Amino acid sequence: MNTTAYVILPESKVGNDVPIQPANHRLPVMWLLHGLFDDESMFLRYTSIERYASDTGIAVVMPRAERSFYTDMAAGGRYWHFITEELPQRMRFFYPLSLAPSENFVAGASMGGYGAYKWAFTHPDRFAAVAALSGVMDVTEFGQENPNLVPDWSLIFNQSDLHQTPADLTYLATHLPVNQLQVLQTVGTEDFLYQMNQAIRPVLNTAFANRYTYFEGPGNHDFKFWDHQLPTIMNRFKTILTNKEGTK
Repeated sequence: MNTTAYVILPESKVGNDVPIQPANHRLPVMWLLHGLFDDESMFLRYTSIERYASDTGIAVVMPRAERSFYTDMAAGGRYWHFITEELPQRMRFFYPLSLAPSENFVAGASMGGYGAYKWAFTHPDRFAAVAALSGVMDVTEFGQENPNLVPDWSLIFNQSDLHQTPADLTYLATHLPVNQLQVLQTVGTEDFLYQMNQAIRPVLNTAFANRYTYFEGPGNHDFKFWDHQLPTIMNRFKTILTNKEGTK
């Protein structure tokens, strides 16, 4: 079927001039995943993501994944395969996006935070870093405690308890191969997912040690908080890029 993705390609500026990039130039890229009630346009409409991309020099790809929880749905689309395999291949065909793991990042908000962690923890060799903003850190708990938010659960998942399966972030974090992935987590102190985010912190701290960074601040489960946190996350990604370039 047809689908939509928004792509931001930052321009490298010196003053008011835009230097011509060499033909083989490829941009570092952040794959940015939307939440359960959102779509691929939300970050463009509710945050200053275009300015953050320009400031950091990082391209941003924002795909549509419906209400899939970034999985191959029990009764629906194969969104896990689409997001993790087909989308990167097609985007790199259309746009000058880097293939290097050291120049690839993934992030998301709410359901997108779950998707970002799931993608990075399943394929840690594909990314330098991952960030979750107010992520759904325990998808089973989220479904059981918020049935009104996911009345379509049986269409998404084929079982009610996903603990100790590859759909469970704790399971993935404790079964990681050797990796150098850096992990960022942020959540608002008034967020209804705050306690869920606290619960996974010891797991992430054990799995990633000094490569795990947690930060919080006043805020709710909304774009006001996420727009405040995005520059911090993207500047951290830029720092990772700069440090890796300095070690070449």
